[in-house]
This record gives sequence, C-alpha cells and structure tokens, in this order.
Amino acid sequence: MNRNLLFLALAFVITACNTDKKEHSLTTEEIVTSESNDSTNQQDSSQKESENGIDWETIPDLKAMGDFPFFTAPRGLTIELEENGMTQVLEYAELVSYLGQNKLYTSEGKLGMIFMEFTDPSYSNAYFDKNILAYLDQMGAKKLYHGEIVGDDATKEQLKKNMFNGKRRMAGTNFSDPLTIYAFKNQGKKYILHIQSNSSIGAIFIMELNDFEPTIQTYVAKEMAADIDKTGKAILHIQFDSDKANLKPEAIETAQEIAVLLNTNPDLKLAIEGHTDNTGSASRNEQLSKQRAQALVDYLMKNGVAASRLKANGFGANKPLKPNDSEANKAQNRRVELVKLND
Repeated sequence: MNRNLLFLALAFVITACNTDKKEHSLTTEEIVTSESNDSTNQQDSSQKESENGIDWETIPDLKAMGDFPFFTAPRGLTIELEENGMTQVLEYAELVSYLGQNKLYTSEGKLGMIFMEFTDPSYSNAYFDKNILAYLDQMGAKKLYHGEIVGDDATKEQLKKNMFNGKRRMAGTNFSDPLTIYAFKNQGKKYILHIQSNSSIGAIFIMELNDFEPTIQTYVAKEMAADIDKTGKAILHIQFDSDKANLKPEAIETAQEIAVLLNTNPDLKLAIEGHTDNTGSASRNEQLSKQRAQALVDYLMKNGVAASRLKANGFGANKPLKPNDSEANKAQNRRVELVKLND
C-alpha cells in the first residue's frame, strides 16, 4: 500500500462553513500565528484538560458555526467524493481521542469524514493546516491537543480502534503525523474534531456525540426457547460498554429473560458464547468475548441457575456472521449466542 492509500486508511480532514454555507477560506497571508510556542502550550493545556477526560462545562458554545458538518473546502481545495458536505458519514461509531500523556477520551455518535487530496502542487498540507486550524481558533473552538502521538503501547492499541470501514474508504488515526483535536458545542449538541494531514492528503473526523440507543427490542424468554428448539441456539445482541465486560442496564433486561428461560426449563443446559467484531487485536477480542460470556454466567448463577448448567466460551472475531466491512455488519457480529448443550 503506498503512502497515499495508507494515510487514506489512517487520517482526518475538514473544512469550514457557516449557516448560510458561505466559504470561510483563510489564505496563508491572512493568518498570524505563533507556531514556535503552539505545540508546547497546547500539550501543556491538554494535560490539564484531560485530568478527568473532557470537562464539557468549559467547552464553548459556538452558535456561529452553523450546521453539521460545519465546513466547506478552503479556496483551491475540494472535498473528495463530496456528498452532503462530506466524503462519507457513519450514523454510529466510536472515536478514541488522544489528549496527551496516555490520556484518552472515548465518544460515540454520528461520525462525519472529509478528505482532501493535494493533487495540485500549488496547495499543500501546510496550506490545509493553516486554513483549518486558524478558522477553528478564530471561531473559538477549544483546542484539546496538538502534537505528536507519543503514547505507550497500550494507548496506541486503543487508538487502533479508530479504523472505520466506510462504503467509500477505510480511515483512521495515523501515528506518523501530528494530531490536532478540538471540541465545541452547537445547538445543544457536543462535537469533537480530529485533524491530521501529510504531503498527500488532509483529513478531519467530526464526531457528533450522541449516546447509542438500541433499536433491537428485548429478546424475551419465549422467543429464545423457540429459536433454541428450532436451531439449537439463540443469538442475542447484548450491549456492553466499549472494551468492557460489565452489563449495561438494557443488557441486564436480556439477562433476566435468559434466567427466566433457564428457570422455566430446568433440564436445559447452555453454553454462553461471546463474539466480537474485528476491531482491535485478536488476543484482546478473544479475552473480552470470554469475559462478557462469563459476566452473563455470573449473573445467571446469582439468579438461581446452577453452575453445572452453564458454560462460558469466547471466540473473539473468529466466527463472524457477516464480513466486518461496515459498521452495520460489525454490530451484527458483536453478539452472544446461547447454544444448547446435550447431555
């Protein structure tokens, strides 16, 4: 894979626009900055900012920013494969933000992506950076981090989750290039921006924070029993916190139904099998899937089910239901299966 494609698989880009879509393009001559102190000052401030993640009380509300995705291309540049002001958008994704000194902040919601290739030698990543960063500074967005990614191996492993298989391209965080992160509020919503560029392309991810609201209805004990009788297993899409095995409130509702299933069918024995998508390392995914299956087993035991009737297994991403080539398919692959055990 050449450098251009690699960064397209690992980058962030955006450009500026207000409510009436008027272009806000600042030329290099119009921008006055103090670059010598910028990186050090921003890293110092980001360290204070990230003591407990992001304090949204300190993040400015920028009504003048207009509507999502907020930006048009600077003069001389174009948004690649533009549709509704973006290269592509994912209605749901998780984004891990690096805030300095191994501090991370994970957000979820709608993720817009804008890519701009520098095919004309008259325009470079320096021109792109000047326009984007100066515009955000001018509008009053809060800069949370600016500089190289210097985290340890565990931090970088978490940042590898920023890899998105959209319908147009794969994109994520590039460890080789400086990263700038901004935050602001607008019309009652919260936004985080990731900006990166190199000699070939500029990119920005625009995260509109929004807590995930599952659209799948609770899988009741009667439906589980019917599927197990028919196919030998029931497939559950149980919600867990990212990279964790603790049961969320909606997951507990489903766990209660599993308990009902087992307590009303005293001869039934089940293998609780955890599955993940392919985000992250294979070893971590197998470990996490086993921990999630065990969390369900522990809950069921506390609710009157004998340990001899239960078995926890974790398969990571080894048994996908669908190709891990879109967020929708990945969501289907993140699941728990109740598999009937024969005596």
